[in-house]
Amino acid sequence: HFLSEPELKMYLESMDIQPEDARTLFRLLDKDGSGRVSIEEFCQGCLRLKGEAKSFDIHCIIYENQRLMHRWGEFMVYLEKGFMPKVIRAVEGAVGSAAGVSGNTGKRSSVFAQG
Repeated sequence: HFLSEPELKMYLESMDIQPEDARTLFRLLDKDGSGRVSIEEFCQGCLRLKGEAKSFDIHCIIYENQRLMHRWGEFMVYLEKGFMPKVIRAVEGAVGSAAGVSGNTGKRSSVFAQG
């Protein structure tokens, strides 16, 4: 990766930029997700990042991040406790119906193991 270049590493260290910060900056600049930063992406990114963040801006971002993390947690609980059991029951019902149609009268085992 680009951070393995000794010259770049020394340059970033001279500006007190940590490797993880450089990775984050790269991801911010690489808008199309190509793994490369074009001249256009670099210029647009620099203009976007120009100026200093105010405390208010940072606190808004922290708040939004916490809110999204909370909503994501609620969504994961719904998937685990609400959605997945319904999917499992539906699939097991479909498998049971298919087994009944094919004449299989033997005891069937569960398609999914609950864990």
